[in-house]
Amino acid sequence: MDLESKATKLAFFAPKIFDAIHDDFPAPHEPGFTIERYRILLYIFNRGHCKLKDISIHMHLAGSTTSEIVGRMVQENFLVRNRNPYNRRQLVIDVSEKGIQVLQEYRHMIQHHFMEKLEILDEDSQNQMLSAYEQMYNFFLMMNQKREKNGDAVRAKIARQLMEG
Repeated sequence: MDLESKATKLAFFAPKIFDAIHDDFPAPHEPGFTIERYRILLYIFNRGHCKLKDISIHMHLAGSTTSEIVGRMVQENFLVRNRNPYNRRQLVIDVSEKGIQVLQEYRHMIQHHFMEKLEILDEDSQNQMLSAYEQMYNFFLMMNQKREKNGDAVRAKIARQLMEG
């Protein structure tokens, strides 16, 4: 199969895989808590404290939308606003204890979800599935590193944020 045919197949399957994963993914148990809110919590948790602008870039949201979502999450005690320890004029967002608890509970729920799905498969198929996920992750990580090496810093930063969040 030539390179163009492979790219055509990938372009066909990628959105279908993303949709299938999204449709099958369990919703958080926390009332009113969406996958988007979970992704924001996870992004901030993985980086320590963040500026609103960084969250907006990672989530591909307008600054005003991000500000509104984060503001609600602060009011609901999932996030906290603090002064940047390196720049006292700047506010940063951190995950609260309640937010950490939600992350732990949701990660456990996702793990249980995957355990149920994997039980359907024999051990070889389970290993193939895990290998496919690892290969995709490593491929996108490598692409990000190449972008950084080639000087495409903005795209590399966004891709790195997507990989880590």
